[in-house]
Amino acid sequence: MARYGYARVSTDMQSVDAQLPTLEAEKLDMIFVETVSGAVPARERPVLVSLLARLQPHDSLVVVRLDRLGRDAIDMLQLVSALDERNVKVRILSMGIETGTAN
Repeated sequence: MARYGYARVSTDMQSVDAQLPTLEAEKLDMIFVETVSGAVPARERPVLVSLLARLQPHDSLVVVRLDRLGRDAIDMLQLVSALDERNVKVRILSMGIETGTAN
């Protein structure tokens, strides 16, 4: 059971510095960092695609905020649903929730 973090910013002029300390405090196995617009669907983001391919059942994907997974609610819901079907938990720190738990 591995735990992976994902930090994303939309442009090179932005920084993941606000996300990294929060993710690092989670003692994750690895943190993936990407610079790509949230408007780009999850299936077209190279770093996220690589992370998704690595995830195994009972692993967790941890993000600071839900909008780091994407800007479009449908895209985010499809991603979370697909991970749930693979028995991969998604933890959203700002909301205090983790899929696959009573929370």
